[in-house]
Amino acid sequence: MLTRNTTPTISLLLMVVHMNATHRKTFIEFLPLKVYIDELWDSRTSAPVGTGMSASRAHLLKFSRRYWPALSKLKVYLGDWDSWSAQRPQPEWFTQDFQQRVVSNADPSVLPRNLLKNLMSHTMFGGELQVDPDMHDDILEDMVRSSRVLSHVSMKDLSASFAIPVHLAARKFKAIEEHNASGASP
Repeated sequence: MLTRNTTPTISLLLMVVHMNATHRKTFIEFLPLKVYIDELWDSRTSAPVGTGMSASRAHLLKFSRRYWPALSKLKVYLGDWDSWSAQRPQPEWFTQDFQQRVVSNADPSVLPRNLLKNLMSHTMFGGELQVDPDMHDDILEDMVRSSRVLSHVSMKDLSASFAIPVHLAARKFKAIEEHNASGASP
């Protein structure tokens, strides 16, 4: 005869026995959210924003960037940015919100070069100046980081030392690169 104490145990045992074998491990295993998201990044193929790995990954980027996957994985994923923006119609998950979230939160080192150049071209004097096409990626990334920092500070709070126009800094970095490439000593 079953007692009150054995009924929950038998119920749990029956549930585990009849559970889909592929889900048994995840039912019992405890995972931190970051590890769980990382596993979903590699395996999930559908999400509320669409189907396929790209849509699923776009949905996972709605979490705080603290839980985003490793930069190397993000760089590979975001490497398809140009093809997503060129598709007509664009993928249903490639919305303005998604683009803004990625552009404003992702480390510049994972953003594609064309996107970095576009960001800087629009930032520099309202888009009147263009980024040098030969500019080194490290300089582009640093410029995007700097523009993010400066965009959070009002102009009246800036001291005169920060008033150097971005295009002059870019020109100076290019001169340093050319100097280093020529092998001349300072």
